[in-house]
Parts: sequence; C-alpha cells; structure tokens
Amino acid sequence: MRALLGLVATAISAEPPRGLAEMLAETSPENLARVAQLNQVHTMIAPVLKAHPEAAGALPRDLLIFFETMHRANNARLASGIAQLTEIGLALREIEVPAVVLKGGADMLDALHEDQSIRFVGDLDILVPISRALEVERCLYDIGATAPFERLGTKPELNWRGRRIPEHHLPKLTRSDWHFPVELHTRTGPGLTDRMLAAESVISRRVPARVPGLSYPNWEDRACHLVVHAGRHSGQVSLRAWVDWVAMRKHCALSEVRSRLEAHDLHEAYAEFEHLADFLENALVISNNSSEKYSFVSSALKVLCAESKPRYFDLLRQVFRRARMLAESKDYRRYVARNVLDRRWWARVWSSHIGSRWRSH
Repeated sequence: MRALLGLVATAISAEPPRGLAEMLAETSPENLARVAQLNQVHTMIAPVLKAHPEAAGALPRDLLIFFETMHRANNARLASGIAQLTEIGLALREIEVPAVVLKGGADMLDALHEDQSIRFVGDLDILVPISRALEVERCLYDIGATAPFERLGTKPELNWRGRRIPEHHLPKLTRSDWHFPVELHTRTGPGLTDRMLAAESVISRRVPARVPGLSYPNWEDRACHLVVHAGRHSGQVSLRAWVDWVAMRKHCALSEVRSRLEAHDLHEAYAEFEHLADFLENALVISNNSSEKYSFVSSALKVLCAESKPRYFDLLRQVFRRARMLAESKDYRRYVARNVLDRRWWARVWSSHIGSRWRSH
C-alpha cells in the first residue's frame, strides 16, 4: 500500500512524498487502519498527520482519532512496561541471575527511536541461563506471576507441553496488572536464531541497563536478531521490522552485522533490509514509479498488502504443531483429554495461542 509507505517514510525522513494527500484520499480508511495494524506501525502514524495537516485533511476524522488514540495509548503502555521491567529486575537482582531483555523489551530499556511511543511491543522476552530458568520462573511466581497452562511431565526438568527437548522459552507468564506477558528464554530462538545468537554469547556480551537487575544485548546482537527473527511467525516481514532497521543500522557496526548474517546464508535478507531502509529514508521516490533503483518495491508492496494470508498460515502452523505434540507425547495427550471439555481451558488456548496471533500483535 503506497499510502501507508508514504506515511511511514515521512515519519522517518520528515519529508512527505509528492502527492501523499492524494494517495491517502484514494485509500480505503478501513484498509489503511487494518494494514497499519497488521504491520505494527499504527502507533507511528499520528505524529506524521499532526506535522502535515494537508495529509491529515485527506482522511476522515474518525481515522485521525484512531491513530491518535493508538499513539497516546502506546505511550502509556510503554510507561507501564518500564514499571513492570523495574519490578522484575529488582526481583531478579535478589537472586543474582544474569537476565537479558530481548527485542522490543530491549528497545524499552535502551531507546531505538527518538520517539519511543512509535514502537509497538507485544511481550517481554527475557533470556536467562538454562541452568537457572526454573529458579527465575519461581522468582516471578513469588511476585504474583502465573502461567496459563500447567507444566507437563517431570523428565527432563524443563519438559513442558510434553516436549522431550526444551523449547527455546518457558510458558508465558502473566499477572492481572501487567500489560505485557513475559517469556523466559533459555535460547534466543529456535534453529538458525540459536546457532547465530547462542545464549551464552549474548549473555556474555550484555549491556547493563539503568533498570537494576536487567541488561540488554549489544547493538550488533540486536541487529542480527532483528533480521533473523523477522518473518519467523508468519513467513512475511512486517513493515515495523524495516522501520526498526532504519534506526538500528545507525547504531551498530554494520560491517560486523553483515558478516555475521552472510556467514549464516542470510545475505539476501540483509540486502532486502538495506534496500527497504534506503527506500524509507528517501520518501520522495515513493511517487516515482519509474525509479529503477527501487523497482523491487512493487513486490514489497504486495507483501505489505497481504492482509489475511499471514494469519491463516499462522493458524495452520499452530494446528500442525499441536497435532505433532499429541502424536509425540503421552503426557500431552493426557493433559488435553483432561481439559478438552472445559470451556475456560479453550478460552485460554484461544487467548494465548490463536487470538493473540490472529490480531496484530
């Protein structure tokens, strides 16, 4: 969607593309709001419209109110996230465990963008040594956190959801007054993510945060994690990831990041991020359909406008994973059999594994 790209590029370059107001006037308001949410950039639109009244004038008032509400609410939400991280950090400091806040949580502790309220965060991922993961989990239980699902089995120690090999994070933890679910990670991610960003190495390179008891990865690890993680859940990269890359590449040693990504056959992903960052930083070319340098953008637009495919893909992926778990684990089969007629259990399944992905996170 060219209009959405125009708004986002204006937020980055502060100079709107030619004809932005006309692009917005020709765009379906419902579609603009939906695709902005799907790509997790709905929180960065309001400042652009405020700074450029001619663009705002092309949109209906209720859409302007929607974007302003999203920006304001996200600002308040991030403030509550800092309070939540502070409480968690103080608890973890008492047990002297190295705790590294990843991804969006790291951006809370060490601002990626000048206006932090444009960055939407879905949950808090905290990496801890696998040998101390259960101790950390108990520590968070002690301050009121709860897990929506019971742990399955007893062997090995981290066997939950009936899996014989620990997944890269424990079950998410919530508390009624927390805005963000918490996932305790024992690895930075599955497969390639783990190989590129080994937990021990990321922990050893961590940067202490101003919040006591917590730290975050260095810029190079954050940049590599951004690229390797993008598109993992739905198979498509969100526009927010590209916006983050524009800022991220200014902070990190880009040559080191490139070498690390290319060493794991991610040269094409790196090139795509670089191309889109160049594009977003040069908003004027959005209105130039003949620009050969940015001819690849037409395919990027198709990705951004694929409004439903990522959600169906993700739902099928979840169904496949649960079917495999049923086949592999006797503990999991018993667990499902005990709860299959419980409506409250199905509500938790929807909230934790389906609904949260079906909506834009």
